Amino acid sequence: IKNISTTDISIIALTQQLKQDGLTTVLLSDDYSVQNIADHMGLTYRGMITHGIIQRIHWINYCPGCRKQFNKNQYIKICPICGTEIKRKPGQKTKIGEE
Repeated sequence: IKNISTTDISIIALTQQLKQDGLTTVLLSDDYSVQNIADHMGLTYRGMITHGIIQRIHWINYCPGCRKQFNKNQYIKICPICGTEIKRKPGQKTKIGEE
């Protein structure tokens, strides 16, 4: 969730709130990160131009300098070992509906 904008977070939160209020909602977004989070939260979503995600990607935070991998809950930007900027890469992929 750290890689999406505050506007996207607000839209996801509004969709969740409306769903909790008993309304039928569909979150419209072509942003795969937003769709990934919506799917994880059990929200209905659709792409406007794209077909939408077909699998959920579990991202890996790593240092390209020393190759150390970091826990996804560690919100660091610079590697404490070598000082290189932390990057992320796709890890395990799960088809939607097969969790």
